[in-house]
Amino acid sequence: HGTKPRFMAQHVLLPGTSANQLRKHARMLVVSLPGHGKNTHGKSGREKKRQRGGGRHYKLSVLRQELFEWFLTRRASTSSRLPLSELVTQARMLRDAIIVTALKRKVRVNVPVLNRMWFLRWRREYQVSLRLPNRRWKVKAWILHERLVITWLNVIRLRRLCYLAFGYEPVVEGFDQKPMHFNESGSHQRKTLSWKGSGTIPLKEVQSQTRERWTLTTHVSSDLSVWPEAPPLEALFKGGKVVARRLEAALDRVREEEGFDDLKWFSVTSGPKGSYRKEHVLEYLKKHLPLMTPGRQWRILMCDVFSAQVDEEVVAAAADRGYVLAWHGGGCTGVLQCNDTHFAPTRECQISRN
Repeated sequence: HGTKPRFMAQHVLLPGTSANQLRKHARMLVVSLPGHGKNTHGKSGREKKRQRGGGRHYKLSVLRQELFEWFLTRRASTSSRLPLSELVTQARMLRDAIIVTALKRKVRVNVPVLNRMWFLRWRREYQVSLRLPNRRWKVKAWILHERLVITWLNVIRLRRLCYLAFGYEPVVEGFDQKPMHFNESGSHQRKTLSWKGSGTIPLKEVQSQTRERWTLTTHVSSDLSVWPEAPPLEALFKGGKVVARRLEAALDRVREEEGFDDLKWFSVTSGPKGSYRKEHVLEYLKKHLPLMTPGRQWRILMCDVFSAQVDEEVVAAAADRGYVLAWHGGGCTGVLQCNDTHFAPTRECQISRN
C-alpha cells in the first residue's frame, strides 16, 4: 500500500508498472499456489480463518491467572463451601490492586469489565464449575484417623479377650438412629415435575411436613443367622402417649389385617422432639435385644458416642442381655458404621421414593 508497491514497480518490475498492476499480479500469484483455498487442518472443507493463538486476546490476562492461583490456594485450604460471591469479590480486589500498581508505575492497562460473561469465560477456560458436595467430613482428617484407630483397637481387644476367655469369636452388631423429615424435597434438592421449557420452577411442598421430624433406628449384624426373622427396626415419631397408643394400634391392625404375623422385629414409639432420648434407647434395648441364656454367646454392640448411649444404665441394660458396648468417636459414623455406609442410604431412598 503506497510506498512499497511504488518502489517495487519502479525498481523490481518492468518500468511503467503501476501499483494496481502489481497488486493484480500478486493476487494471481497467490491464487495459483498449490493448496490455496483448501482446508489442510480438518475435514469440514471450510477455510480455516484463524490459527491457534490468533484472534482477540483477553484484556489484562494476568488478572485471570492470579485469580486462578488464588482459587487453587483457597480451594485446597478451605474446610467450608466456596460460594461464587467470594470469587467475584476476590477478582475485584485483584483488579483494583493491578490498577494501583499500574498507576504508580505510570503504565496504561486495558481493564476488563467483570460481569457475568467474564466470569463464565474464566470458569470455562480453567474448567472451574459450581459443584454439589458429595463428600462431607465432620471432623479434621487427623482427628478422624485417630478415632478410627482407637475404635479398631478396642474392637480387636474385645474379640481377642472373648476368644481367650471363652474360645469363640463374638458376633459384632451395631445400631444407629437416622433422623428424617416427612418432606425433604427442598433440603435434598430433589427433582419435581413441571412444564417443559419453563424458566422458573417453583417448589411446592407442605411447610409443616418439612419441620416434622421422625427417626428410624436400624440394626445390623455380622451374622444374620443369630436373627431368625430379621434384625430389629424401630420408628420414632413426634408426640406423646396418645400418639404412641395410636401407633401401636395401627401396627397391630397391620399385623392382623395384612397378614404380617412375623412383623415382631418392627416397633413404633413416640418422643416429644421426634428424636431419641435415654429412655427411648433403654426401651429399644429391652424390647429387641434377646435375653442372655446359659447357652448363648456374648456379642459386641457398636454405637456412636451419643449422650444417651454412654449412660451407665444403657451399658448395664446391654450387659444384662449379653452385649458389650463399643463406641466409636464422633464424626466416624459415615465412614465406619455399616448403618450409615450401606443400610441407611438405601432405606432412605426407598422411603423418599414411596
